[in-house]
Amino acid sequence: MNLHKEYTTEIFQLLSKGNFISSNASKDHAGKLYRYISEEDHFERLKAYFALINLSLECGNGYYYFSQISEKETLREEKILKFERYIDILDLFTSLENPPFVGTRYTITEIAQECLGNPMQKEKLEEIRIGGNKANITDKLREILDFLTADTFLELEDEETETYKVLDSFNYLLEIIKQIEIYGEQALSATE
Repeated sequence: MNLHKEYTTEIFQLLSKGNFISSNASKDHAGKLYRYISEEDHFERLKAYFALINLSLECGNGYYYFSQISEKETLREEKILKFERYIDILDLFTSLENPPFVGTRYTITEIAQECLGNPMQKEKLEEIRIGGNKANITDKLREILDFLTADTFLELEDEETETYKVLDSFNYLLEIIKQIEIYGEQALSATE
């Protein structure tokens, strides 16, 4: 069975930018690409094909992504800095009345109202640094949600209502966060 050249190209173009292909994505042809990768022996063939250019096709729970077989130190440092932002964002989102899980939908207005009514959440929101220093809560949330959308963890489902959907790839963030060990806690429990 030969690989479909057009799909292989699209998969490379999406994943090589650090994006994910999620099973529950409805935009940008990603759902169709997810099904293609999942068919018969496509995953193994694609994995072997991309390994030739030092990329490893990885499979998560409902999503695919690339990892590099060998990675430069500077790239690892950039990833760590990016994950600092993700940690702050996840801290905010997990404190919401409706915490994130795959398929959850959020509007900017709903999150803004909740943050305005909860000083702790408002403070968490204000501490998140993505780009510019947005003074308006709605603009700040839009910046955060657009950041997560660009990284393919969320999808803008409805532009008019500014409704975002949590994609399967969001589990990747949650899994990475679970793997972080805080040395102080570990050392403390070892001495008790």
